Amino acid sequence: MPHNERAVDRWIRVLLGSVLLILMFRGTVGWWGWVGLVPILTGISGYCPLYHAFGWSTRRREGHAHA
Repeated sequence: MPHNERAVDRWIRVLLGSVLLILMFRGTVGWWGWVGLVPILTGISGYCPLYHAFGWSTRRREGHAHA
């Protein structure tokens, strides 16, 4: 699995997924809070299957200079 997420994308996913799980454990949201595991796992792995399916990537392409 090649990485298709940039570092900022990964941190945002982990943060939002964690917030969702915390809200679930505090009783603020229902059982669907377990969905927070998905962004956490994709953020940790650096690979998003949905990005792959659509051919998207937030990572820089090799050989492109920073503007």
